[in-house]
Amino acid sequence: MNSKNVLIKSLEVNYLHFKFVGVTGFRGIKPFNIDKLLGKITRLGNEKNVTIQLFDSDLIATWEHLFFATLHGVKAFLYSRNISKSLAIESLIYASGQRQIKLAVKVLGLKPKTKNCALLLVGTSPENIESVAEEVYRYLGGKLDLSVLDIDESKFNRIKTTFDVSDTEIDTLISNNTWDDQKNALVKLILERLAFLHF
Repeated sequence: MNSKNVLIKSLEVNYLHFKFVGVTGFRGIKPFNIDKLLGKITRLGNEKNVTIQLFDSDLIATWEHLFFATLHGVKAFLYSRNISKSLAIESLIYASGQRQIKLAVKVLGLKPKTKNCALLLVGTSPENIESVAEEVYRYLGGKLDLSVLDIDESKFNRIKTTFDVSDTEIDTLISNNTWDDQKNALVKLILERLAFLHF
């Protein structure tokens, strides 16, 4: 696997043995049985000592969305504010902006018709993360493609609706009404919502 296919960042806080967060995406994944797939992913995570979470990428607002959801999830465990028993689920909760696991799965979890997905990995080293990403890739098929995390116009509108972001909120954050300004404002607002959920 080309390491350029997995974006890896330092976790920034000490949590157990975890030190790095990896994010990547898959375009055109093969059909799957959700229970079997999650069973494989859970076993793989346990064997490799890596936290693994899959998301429908249609509502993911760039890699930052997943990175900061994970950071908030880690802090929730550190300060005993966690809702779930696993970092994978806690990251899903924060990324979805929901306080209930069932709602978080409904918003950002894989669905039978999911074609593009995002993969979040939390591990001990970049090599550890890349190795597990390679194995998940074998399960999912499709094409490794970080661009599924990017925001196009259709995705922009879906994210606005799902996270209840108003035009007024976006307008207050932009100086020039360019497409890049609008996207950056949306990402900032999503990250603010994740932070708000933390308190």
